[in-house]
Amino acid sequence: MSGLMTYGDGGGGEECAQHSPRVSERESASGISIVPMEAGDLEQVAALDALVSNPAWSRAMFESEFTTNQFAAFFVARERGERAVRGYLGCWIVFDELHLLNVAVHPGWRRRGIARRLVHTAMERAEASGAIRGLLEVRASNDAAQHLYAGFGFRVMARRSRYYTEPVEDALIMECAVGGA
Repeated sequence: MSGLMTYGDGGGGEECAQHSPRVSERESASGISIVPMEAGDLEQVAALDALVSNPAWSRAMFESEFTTNQFAAFFVARERGERAVRGYLGCWIVFDELHLLNVAVHPGWRRRGIARRLVHTAMERAEASGAIRGLLEVRASNDAAQHLYAGFGFRVMARRSRYYTEPVEDALIMECAVGGA
């Protein structure tokens, strides 16, 4: 996998749950729901990824992860009562580890706490599944994503040279402890 795309991005030791930002009343009242992705969301998720990610995952890649990878979990953000996907997150929860793969929010829906709520949801699911560590990759230039993840306790633990393509760029590997680990 190519790591996080839009909000892509440690060294651990600090508990992510302890440092996770609280969802404010404004965000709760925003009318956005975070729910598990359904097969009917695949077209919209692939279209959103194509809009905001470079390189983007194909619909076939999303479908393969969603239907055949027992460790994959996907969540979508949508307005309550609506079907339109405003953001999504894909992750793997493999035994005791959460690996955030992709986080994306539609440009017209950014700065409303959607990415934060998606990450929070994945962290809660991972903790409930027994994960004790979270990992992700983020473009070295993606300061907004790095700031988002730092709010959950993620810290830079390493750098992967030339990890990303289109354009070529280093990735920062970020890590945190999940829950009570």
